[in-house]
Amino acid sequence: MAKEQRAVVFTLPPFGPWSKRLAIVAGALWLVHLVLWFVARPGAIELLPTIRWGGLIPAKVTSDFQVWRVLTYACLDAPTSFDGLWSVITLWLMGSQIEQREGVRGIVIPWLVGALGGAAALLALSGVASDYKFGLAMGLSPILFNALIVKWGFLYARERVSFFGLAEMDGRVLAGVFALIGVINALTSRTPTAMASLGAMIVVFGWVGAMQRRGGGGGGTRKRGGSGTFKVIQGGKKDEKKWVN
Repeated sequence: MAKEQRAVVFTLPPFGPWSKRLAIVAGALWLVHLVLWFVARPGAIELLPTIRWGGLIPAKVTSDFQVWRVLTYACLDAPTSFDGLWSVITLWLMGSQIEQREGVRGIVIPWLVGALGGAAALLALSGVASDYKFGLAMGLSPILFNALIVKWGFLYARERVSFFGLAEMDGRVLAGVFALIGVINALTSRTPTAMASLGAMIVVFGWVGAMQRRGGGGGGTRKRGGSGTFKVIQGGKKDEKKWVN
């Protein structure tokens, strides 16, 4: 008897209810920045009130004790780019799949760990390089993406994943490819935001790995029920991989 095969097709999932709510919040914050940018016309992004008081500037944290910045910086997307849309897409593609297995906590907790880890990494760098001490970091999009790609990779680590039907691989391999791209981008740009996002990825990886070893985090070994989004339709000589809404 032929051995059964099971695979997950990574494609466009339905929007999870909590992922959708979080995406609305992320998109709204970005739109507020767009309005402020075109109305206030400050001339420099650092002069926007939300960024001036919410962005992560290590010197402001260590000298002026403005500790709220270690979280608020990870709630801001630049109005001069399309990062806000990328935050929405991240919550749709990865957040929805994580939510199916762990609920909203599977999204919020890795983001929170990543935000704090990224801030800690940037504060540590500021102690050895003055460029980082007075530099500005912000970015909901990179922090969120790096946190969720690590979480997604652990949840789907041992499942066969087809990336939009182009190639089939283990989930951890696909997550590793995206993570490697993020590492390369961070090391080549070396901006405060890039280094914070790299720190977020490393810290979330260590945290999720530790939780998995202790049995507190998913490792991609649980199977879905019949009502799950992903399903393998069996029939004939070969299993047919389909996306089931």
